[in-house]
Amino acid sequence: MAKKSAYYVVATENNSGRKCMWAADARDLADAERIKDSVEKTGGYPKGSTARIVKR
Repeated sequence: MAKKSAYYVVATENNSGRKCMWAADARDLADAERIKDSVEKTGGYPKGSTARIVKR
């Protein structure tokens, strides 16, 4: 069985009129930070989208 990741990212997309939540596994803390930055700054997600890193 595959080892579970120690971190995952929970994101909330700020779509017009509705919010969309999703979660993504991260390989490590650096990968989790990269996903979080992508959602909040550069990744083409709607303005005002947020993400938080959760440790299992």
